[in-house]
Amino acid sequence: QATPTADLRTASPSLLTGEQLAAYEAFLAEKLASYGVVGASIALVQNGKVIFLKGFGVGELGETGSVTPDTHFRIGSVTKSFSSMLAATLVDDGKLSWETPIVEVLPDFAVSNPELTPKLTESDAFCACTGLSRRDLEFMFNANELTAEQLVADVARLPLVTDYGTTFAYNNQLVAVGGYAAAVAGGGALNDLAHAYARVLRERVLNPIDMPQTTLSLDDVLAGNDYSAPHSGDIAGALHVLPLLTDTTAIIPVDPAGGLWSNAREMARYLQTELSRGVNPEGNRVVSAENLERTWQPGVPIRASTAGLPADIAAFLQNYALGWFSGTYRGRPVVTHGGDTFGFSSYVTILPDADAGLVVLTNSSGPGTFFLYSAIFRFLELLFDQPHTTDAELMAL
Repeated sequence: QATPTADLRTASPSLLTGEQLAAYEAFLAEKLASYGVVGASIALVQNGKVIFLKGFGVGELGETGSVTPDTHFRIGSVTKSFSSMLAATLVDDGKLSWETPIVEVLPDFAVSNPELTPKLTESDAFCACTGLSRRDLEFMFNANELTAEQLVADVARLPLVTDYGTTFAYNNQLVAVGGYAAAVAGGGALNDLAHAYARVLRERVLNPIDMPQTTLSLDDVLAGNDYSAPHSGDIAGALHVLPLLTDTTAIIPVDPAGGLWSNAREMARYLQTELSRGVNPEGNRVVSAENLERTWQPGVPIRASTAGLPADIAAFLQNYALGWFSGTYRGRPVVTHGGDTFGFSSYVTILPDADAGLVVLTNSSGPGTFFLYSAIFRFLELLFDQPHTTDAELMAL
């Protein structure tokens, strides 16, 4: 067996063949079964083309409906990169800058340190570097009553646990604030932030990429009649079907941070647009290369959260950018983000200088995470002609 190459910075990616893709498909089917994942849908993009698009398993445990490339899944925090792309389009048009203070757009916004409030900018909303730690229970317990406007105002009650710019601290409320600020800069109403975000995201990102089935609306998902149910494990690890509303309702207040539903076919178009530096598959520019690449740039370093992970996975998560993680695969730049909600797990990974990427969508939180990493790293091993080693490291965790 070949020895893994520690540094692939000068390596040329392999053009993946039908034989390699067939082997990859067989590998995915095997891993779906071994990890106990109910269903998944996967797309690979290389050199501007979709080279693999396939559904696996079923949409609901005990049912017979097979997952297809058009089956809807919740993509969770992958939504964050859509929100930072939205902001980038507004920077392009001069309606916003990355340095615009959030309070200039959302006057009711504040953090618990009054000296910091006027200094926080649109880019800071996406940087995971402000000192605001993760406080998801603050919006989940009263999500049915919490409006987007209240969520923005409530950020002032959340404690700052580190100094600005020093420590990775992931926070969904602040990303939502960044998305709502972008929506207002794009012409949305201050007193109707949820609707404004949905409309402006549709107008400036989803429609220009041609992603009509990608949506924040559960009603739209149900009307399409090709969607997966969420699944989560019990205390013994056995997966059970969850009601769709379990996953949906709790996230609505922070929709710009985690609310989108999509499918592998449309997410492949998103990959193509990202890898083409903002140009959609038909050759139409959605966002400038400069401002899109700004969302990829490494920001605050990530330290403790990668302890104990296999080296390749830890290297993936070296820094946080703007709605993306930034890292490397054996020296090659990687831009990536996962999404975990109540019963769905997803991951998007792009290698900008190798013109390749993949999206993995699953309907199984828990075991879905291991399946995601197996799918990602087997793809990377094939892409750079590396031996099949990372999956064994995952199985040993």
